[in-house]
Order: sequence, then C-alpha cells, then structure tokens
Amino acid sequence: MKELLGHSDIRVTQIYAKASKANKDKAIDSLDDLEDLLVD
Repeated sequence: MKELLGHSDIRVTQIYAKASKANKDKAIDSLDDLEDLLVD
C-alpha cells in the first residue's frame, strides 16, 4: 500500500489508515444518532 500511494515511509500510510478509521467511526455514530431520531 505504501508504494501504491507513493509514501516513502510506512508511518505516513498508517496516519491515513487511522484517519480513515476515525472518519468511518464518526459516520457510523452519525447514523446511529439519525436512527434514534427516526425510531423515537
């Protein structure tokens, strides 16, 4: 993956991987909040 993205250091790739997980978790939390509004 590091080479595909053109990163010279795997740590740079890991930063983006963590950011992606954080964004995914945030999106899931938003969907949970929306579900709570629709169900109530």
